[in-house]
Amino acid sequence: MLMKHLLWIALFGTLTSLASQQNNSNNFVGIQQWAKDFYIGAASGTVGMTVYAPFHYAQNRRIQRLGILLNKQAQLSAPKSLQANIKQIMSGSRALIFGKVPAIAIQQAGYAGIIRKLESEGTAASETEKLGANITAAIFSAPVANASQLVALHQENQKEKCNILKTIHSFPRGYKDLSRGLGPVMVRETLFMLIFNQLLPKVKNETQKITNDEAMAYLISAPIAGALVTGCTQPANVNVTYLHADIAQKKYKGFWSFMDAYHAMKSKGIVAESFRGTGLRAPGVMLGLAAMNKAKEEMLSAQNNVKL
Repeated sequence: MLMKHLLWIALFGTLTSLASQQNNSNNFVGIQQWAKDFYIGAASGTVGMTVYAPFHYAQNRRIQRLGILLNKQAQLSAPKSLQANIKQIMSGSRALIFGKVPAIAIQQAGYAGIIRKLESEGTAASETEKLGANITAAIFSAPVANASQLVALHQENQKEKCNILKTIHSFPRGYKDLSRGLGPVMVRETLFMLIFNQLLPKVKNETQKITNDEAMAYLISAPIAGALVTGCTQPANVNVTYLHADIAQKKYKGFWSFMDAYHAMKSKGIVAESFRGTGLRAPGVMLGLAAMNKAKEEMLSAQNNVKL
């Protein structure tokens, strides 16, 4: 499974490399600017989510108070036990990666398209307009991001592994259940967009000015942005994990189910529970952000070498 993801990354990288070597308006696969933005978002998202996937699994299990590694592998040899645990950890990665990739692509293409439209008359977009563009793109991407996380969680929890479609069909209301948890995900994705699109580039650029070293700028800016993303979004992430795990709606029901989940979190200690799993998620967010931002910059650089 992991090799398949790496092959996809290699394919994206090859296409980007080929695009950067072209010099006429029909190249970069001959697509319009918005499609290029979507492609760049998808490719960079693939890189970032592949790095992040194991950490996502670990923090999901911690929030649900489930073991991270398998406990039934004592009868297996060490290599087979390791292989089984890796397979378990990556069990939801396909749904997560191939669901979050289009979500990230929608975010990046949507944001870039709105900003390009606002600046089409030669005036730079204001901070308020950028804020609006981030919120709009985040809201449009949230249904896809929510569905992928929901399916990934249930694939991670399955004893008998099923493919994505079978997992969805196993839900009580089938495809209708893919909207469960959408509200908290909208909040989470909006906060992520603001940090990734507005804060991370500024921190990275300012750090590079001081250090005059791009690698050092990434080493400094990625942990800062990753810590902020995790700290700001973890309460919403815990809330949505509560809702996703209760797909049968036995505990949290109706439109205000996220408030029921909040009260459940509060009963366990709102501060501790809101940040449950943070230590397992934060390194993945930091590494994923660094990888995704680096991939995005490389592809934007390749795109700028192409005459439109």
